[in-house]
Amino acid sequence: MDNLNKMLEYLENIIDVDKCSEILKEEENVLNYKPMEKINVRVLYNPCMKAYGMQEMHESIEKMMYNELVSCVPHIQSGTGIPMIRANYGVGTLPSLFGLTCKILNNNMPWVEHVTKDQVKEIISKGIPNLDTGFGRRLTLTHEFYQEKLEKYPKCRDFIKIYHPDFQGPLDVAHLIYGSDIYMDMYDEPELVHELLELVTDTYIEIMKRTKKEINDEYGENCFHWSHLYGGHVVVRNDSAVNISADMYKEFVQPYDEKILEAFGGGSIHYCGKADQWVFDMLRTKNLRAMNFGYLEKFNFGNEYLKKIGETFASYKMPIIDYVLSKKEFQEMEFDRFHDGISYCVQVDNLEDGKEILKQSWKKSKEN
Repeated sequence: MDNLNKMLEYLENIIDVDKCSEILKEEENVLNYKPMEKINVRVLYNPCMKAYGMQEMHESIEKMMYNELVSCVPHIQSGTGIPMIRANYGVGTLPSLFGLTCKILNNNMPWVEHVTKDQVKEIISKGIPNLDTGFGRRLTLTHEFYQEKLEKYPKCRDFIKIYHPDFQGPLDVAHLIYGSDIYMDMYDEPELVHELLELVTDTYIEIMKRTKKEINDEYGENCFHWSHLYGGHVVVRNDSAVNISADMYKEFVQPYDEKILEAFGGGSIHYCGKADQWVFDMLRTKNLRAMNFGYLEKFNFGNEYLKKIGETFASYKMPIIDYVLSKKEFQEMEFDRFHDGISYCVQVDNLEDGKEILKQSWKKSKEN
């Protein structure tokens, strides 16, 4: 507990209230496609503070909160991005409600052990599970602990947000439950896959409704998530969908995402990888307010990918949130073309490196 208290005291002392308010205004401008005085960029680096191992973190709410606060340090030190924390139990959070177990291997985030097809059918037959099973009750206890600790530090309470856990998205969760056979059964047993997706979607909505009462991620018509302000009130993940065709996406993914977005009055969608086969179909998702692309080094993102999608996204006034760049990609970015309606993240080595990027970003903004 001493480490946690010391971390909170440290953050309380370095939070710049005026800067936090300025960042919020910039974030709103991105979502509303308003002309930007300067490029919206946050810098991301390792603050070189010792964190607890994955197993320790998952066994102790105090240690989990400490680790989450460590991730806030670069944002507060650099004055970029929004500091926030979550109950970080990994991709298995929602599958655990259905009785699935998670394993921590090599100090990585927990992975889910999928079940047999007969067990999938049994899960479907039982309907929406008790929300206190699996990690369900643990989520509530974690949120309560976070709120209690932040309450003692006024600036931390007001400016460090608690955002919603990683509930993934309908297909991602179904994939974690079913395993890779789900892709074959989209052809062989589509009715079964649809039944599972429907159940997962309904469960997602119920656990999110409860979670929203426990956290403070709301900001008008937007929500706090992943160090930024995102459009709408939820952020749905779609990593598993990158493996399927546009037709399969429109049948097995989009309707369920739309059900969630409608239930919460709009939201944003994230996926990692390249999905050129359906990215513009996703753009037309009902009640979609913003999109986020996960950064993968082996794929060509940066300026080149924005050349492919930027004009179409701008025509829809669809914000792109936290578009990740390497330092090299940052130098090559055509900010005169990709300036409004987009926020960036640049990966740097340390705080001083980040400050240099911020100086350059201001210069590039003036050039535009």
